[in-house]
Amino acid sequence: MTENEIAKILVNILLSAGYCGLESVYEVAICYELDKLGKKY
Repeated sequence: MTENEIAKILVNILLSAGYCGLESVYEVAICYELDKLGKKY
């Protein structure tokens, strides 16, 4: 996975979730997206 692919995932999460200020919300969303792709983190 390239840096650009990771950045696209992060941008999509931010655009869909909006700004909530809770790091834990973003952490769960990122883990979910990486799990869907079958990526280890």
